[in-house]
Amino acid sequence: MTSASSTSGYYNRLYYPFLIHVVILQAVIALARVATTYRSVELDLPVFWLGIITGSFALLPVFLAVPLGRWLDRGLDAQIIWLGTTAILTGCVALLLLAHSVLPILLATIFIGVGHLCIMAGHQTFAMRCGPPQLRDHIFGTYMVAIAIGQGMGPLFVWWIASGQAVAPSEPLFKLSIASSALALLLCVLLPPAKSGSARTQTGQRVPVKNLLVIHGFLPTMFASVMTVTSLDLLVVYLPLLGLERNIDAGLIGSLLALRSLASMVSRIFFASLLAILGRMPLMITSLLISAFAFCLLLAPGPVWLVGLSTILIGLGLGIAATLSLSSVVELAPIEARGTAVTLRITGNRIGQVTLPVVGGGLAAALGAGGILATIGVAIGMSGLAVWVSYMRRQQRRE
Repeated sequence: MTSASSTSGYYNRLYYPFLIHVVILQAVIALARVATTYRSVELDLPVFWLGIITGSFALLPVFLAVPLGRWLDRGLDAQIIWLGTTAILTGCVALLLLAHSVLPILLATIFIGVGHLCIMAGHQTFAMRCGPPQLRDHIFGTYMVAIAIGQGMGPLFVWWIASGQAVAPSEPLFKLSIASSALALLLCVLLPPAKSGSARTQTGQRVPVKNLLVIHGFLPTMFASVMTVTSLDLLVVYLPLLGLERNIDAGLIGSLLALRSLASMVSRIFFASLLAILGRMPLMITSLLISAFAFCLLLAPGPVWLVGLSTILIGLGLGIAATLSLSSVVELAPIEARGTAVTLRITGNRIGQVTLPVVGGGLAAALGAGGILATIGVAIGMSGLAVWVSYMRRQQRRE
């Protein structure tokens, strides 16, 4: 093993550069998504088009995720991270230079979405190389903390640039996205390729996707994963729109999104302790129901502090649920197909990110941004119910 290990067991030469890379690119994605929303407002695009642009982020990943997983099963996680970082940088440059109408914004968003697919799948697989199997839950928990830090940094930059303004200026946000993604590309030199192939390369086995889907508990966990990831993504897009509808300035919206990320980070810091106390499934169900209630609360008109309370509850609930859905998918899959399982999970996430914004665009036109946020809350509640039913059936079988 070439990576130095600390007394805690982590492979530090991989672990710390990996976490820094995660933080930077998550900040870039959050910043670019918020900036795209404000660019759409600057261009006076109808809210329906905002839903189409948001859905385009996940369009190609729906078709590319599983084939990408087969590459990950061959041990190519670092190369896929490099490719994804380059795609994100290219998309941010395109947004700065070309985003003067709907079509260039759509194309650039699609490009960033493919890059995001690559870095998410690559990071989640690379994480398994950062320590021994017995530390996997802790590594994934720390990885999710890094995601929360990055997702919080993006909105904080929005607050810094746009405090006191109703609409954040998109151009400086795009420039900051470019500088940050260029830094992440330089950091890729510290994320080396695996020296040997994965289990599939070594055994020659290839697990069919249908074999993964019939594993008991896999589909409900996938459904929960779709809702946790999709809802967090859409919150970044539609909370600024909610702020415009309720006359909340852009800087405050940025700080609320940062507060949501801080709440996610706090919940993930205590993830291992909560898991030991409550158990995996009860903790997931509880966190999903808390999140569902908080999203539905955003439909009700009220003071800013109520919006802030909702975002904190969303951060606490989904911070736990997203971590559990990721680690559960990895644990349920056989070792030779974990890369495919990770990308199959991402496929489900992207399907949700394509369909919900399009449906939500129509709801937002009729009911406002609160309409789509409440719809997300209902869907999260349904995913919690599915997990609960699966859990109860499993308990009955054991009895």
